[in-house]
Amino acid sequence: MAKNRDPSEITYLHSMTIFDMNTEKTSVIDVPSYIPIIGQNLVFLPIAGEGVLVVLGGYTESDGELERVGLNNVYMYDMTSGSWSVQPTTDREGGSKIVPGSDIGPKIGIPEARDHMCTVVGSAPDKSSHNLYVFGGKNNTDSLGDIWALSLPR
Repeated sequence: MAKNRDPSEITYLHSMTIFDMNTEKTSVIDVPSYIPIIGQNLVFLPIAGEGVLVVLGGYTESDGELERVGLNNVYMYDMTSGSWSVQPTTDREGGSKIVPGSDIGPKIGIPEARDHMCTVVGSAPDKSSHNLYVFGGKNNTDSLGDIWALSLPR
């Protein structure tokens, strides 16, 4: 990869390739410009028919300009209906305060905007709720080492 590449030479794709394991066919769908496409995390939840893809963090792109996305929203793709939705997040007390990731100790709030983090899903045995665990990532200046949990009811 070339170093110091001119950003105007980069083309960002606002699409997603889907592979149907039953038919072994691929299809390409458009991804709206408000959905993060760079440095984001995407996890699968076994809910709502065929399932839902959840996108967290990363960057959106418009006219070559990148903007880091906060975790105050998650973006969901319903695989049954083929539609996108935005789900606001709140802390366990219903608030929307953004908390820096570099703080040590238990926190109440919504984690600061970040990209390139690690996200895994833990589901209740009866699939009545799902927790998305987010570890680390990068903000504007630091690599982060914090852990957050986002609970999603069925």
